[in-house]
Amino acid sequence: MRDQQPLIAPELRLEEVAHRILDSGYIARQEYLEMMTLFLSDDNLSDRDKYLINQIFDEVRAGCLNFTN
Repeated sequence: MRDQQPLIAPELRLEEVAHRILDSGYIARQEYLEMMTLFLSDDNLSDRDKYLINQIFDEVRAGCLNFTN
């Protein structure tokens, strides 16, 4: 099994990725897992980044974001 590269590249700001996801209405499963991992493991997230990640989680729960592979 090949290793998957992260979809949220370190050089991209979380805000840019979050806005792309929210604007498009689509999120890759890998992006979702990476955001969940980031949210749960990084105590240094800004309040803004936590808000954006929570907004994505809320949109997924509400069925407003569709998963892609």
